[in-house]
Amino acid sequence: DLLLVDEAAAIPVPILFRLRSSAPRVVYSTTVHGYEGTGRSFTIRFMRTLKEKEGKLRHIEMSDPIRYAPGDPIERWIFDTLLLDAEPPKLENVDLERLKYRRFSIEELLEREDLLREYYGIFVLAHYRNNPNDLGILCDAPNQEIRALLQDDHVVCSVQLAREGGLDEDTCRELYYGMYPAGNIIPDMVIKHYRQEGFGALRGLRIVRIATHPDFMDRGIGSLMLKNILKEEADWVGASFGATPRLLNFWLKNGFIPVHVSPSVNEQTGEFSVIVLRPLSNRAKKIVHLVRQEFFRRFVYSLPDVYREMEAELALQLLQAAVLHKAQPQLTDVQWKRLIAYTYGPATFEAVRDAVFELVKTYFESVKRPRMNKLQKLILVGKALQGKSWEELAKELGKGETFIMVELRDAVRKILDWRIQQMGRDDLLREVQEFKAREYRPT
Repeated sequence: DLLLVDEAAAIPVPILFRLRSSAPRVVYSTTVHGYEGTGRSFTIRFMRTLKEKEGKLRHIEMSDPIRYAPGDPIERWIFDTLLLDAEPPKLENVDLERLKYRRFSIEELLEREDLLREYYGIFVLAHYRNNPNDLGILCDAPNQEIRALLQDDHVVCSVQLAREGGLDEDTCRELYYGMYPAGNIIPDMVIKHYRQEGFGALRGLRIVRIATHPDFMDRGIGSLMLKNILKEEADWVGASFGATPRLLNFWLKNGFIPVHVSPSVNEQTGEFSVIVLRPLSNRAKKIVHLVRQEFFRRFVYSLPDVYREMEAELALQLLQAAVLHKAQPQLTDVQWKRLIAYTYGPATFEAVRDAVFELVKTYFESVKRPRMNKLQKLILVGKALQGKSWEELAKELGKGETFIMVELRDAVRKILDWRIQQMGRDDLLREVQEFKAREYRPT
């Protein structure tokens, strides 16, 4: 009848959503402000989405402390000093044309505590995790830099940057053979995973955190910030973040290219980490083009295993960022005929999964491919590439299993017809016509 979930912020968000469906009434309790900073994940990622899905929620807030008296001076001092309760400025409206791009040194912000609190307060309300270490890194790490968009001397968008790259030849070689560097996340990934030793010499800007005032989101402010950052002196700009379809779409629409996905999810958020890059110099563009092609190969062949549990929508977004070319399926004559038997005859999906995988894989990297609606693409990704069960995919997409089966067969048939026509294979066309003449209706 009732499920009580204590310390909910310490549980990955996907698990919290699964728990919601396990009882008619669920009570989640957690701290929001705290030295660990974990409560924000609950508020930002879970509560916001739950409100959108459920509509009606009862929200109770307890503010009286248990371990000490209200208004304890030591607690007040700790919160003030470590900015644990920093908040964004109160603004009535924001005009994109009035926003000014500013670079700040940490010394400037420390002298302007009002601006520092506004700058950091946006992170506190927008980022899933904030703790004193984050502020310490911002103040002390030599490669960390501060950017902001201001309106009337108030912070509207906050960015924390890290300068990476510019590594000497010996360091790049050490990275190539397994050394772990400090403060060079993206060069390390490109060198180790794609064997591009020369990338380490390029100088880049990694966006550690970017956040917009919570009252003015979805107005193009984040995109305006990126446009300004892309004008700075650098070979590339990149970011690493816990991916959701909405957040990944933000980076993709701003021209960033996915080049890496973590093999496992973040324990706190339940999200896969994605690294995106936007090359600026010609040398960076050449390397990133190669990396982009290799990423597609790695990712698509990892979908049935490493990324099987990934949301089909997120996987689809990553696949659609592929470099399109005249990809041709590598299938034997028998595999082509088995595909015809599946789409026009009695064969089941399970009997032709190998051929369907190759056919669908090359569909997503092909130019001038037949149009599919989003649902058809999600089914192709979730079943043909990720290998989710009919039950799992039906639940994820909110459809019946029979519906998924029929839509998959229809989508594969559309790709198959296109390929047969493209190849001009009269023998395969005759086989299709033979099935049609017998008026066989796949079940």
